[in-house]
Amino acid sequence: MSVLSLKNFSLFAAGNRLLNSVNLDIEKHDFIKITSDQQGGKSSLMNAIAGFSSSGLVNYQGEVYFQQKLIDNHCKNRELLCSDIVIISEQDQLISRMNLLDNILLPFKYHDITYSSNKFDYLLDVFDLTHEVIQLMPEEVNDVITMRCLIVRSLLLTPKLLLLDEIEGGMNQKEFTQALEVIYDQCQLNYCAILMTTTRIEGDLHTKAFNIQDNKLLEVIN
Repeated sequence: MSVLSLKNFSLFAAGNRLLNSVNLDIEKHDFIKITSDQQGGKSSLMNAIAGFSSSGLVNYQGEVYFQQKLIDNHCKNRELLCSDIVIISEQDQLISRMNLLDNILLPFKYHDITYSSNKFDYLLDVFDLTHEVIQLMPEEVNDVITMRCLIVRSLLLTPKLLLLDEIEGGMNQKEFTQALEVIYDQCQLNYCAILMTTTRIEGDLHTKAFNIQDNKLLEVIN
């Protein structure tokens, strides 16, 4: 069963067509990588899938199916569906008045949901987020530590679809590769598909790769 399907999907942002009549199926365990130039529409695509297209800045035509259920900008249960779709973006910020620990656990406290303490401890350890570090405030840490906190929070939510929107900002190639390996392993354990946009072409964890060219989503065959 496909986790996400785009059918005759055309994407628009600020009145400009970014994608034209795209068809794409993402299955459990898939790791899909999408590249393009800086203005290719990668982030707009991720925002549309995540449900951030109702503002009018980003909109689409066509059909989007999540776990075989049709969703759109005006679907009343869109928010419920998107509890299983988690996005991490380089533009994401932590809440300044909360320390890192409270930022990581915010959705669990706000929505009164549970998480695995063993998984939490493992993720803190593998991302080198020590007890001392997670007591710091967001302004006291760099972009790499901020992104690690966002990754830990997202993986704790155990989504069905994880959207990674150019998360490499601030990381060197080694840090980026190690982060992707942890994300990939955790998503494989939880039957979670990954859709990632990036400007980097290195790495071989992905199962399929696509490039946005001339408003088309073209598969890259190695």
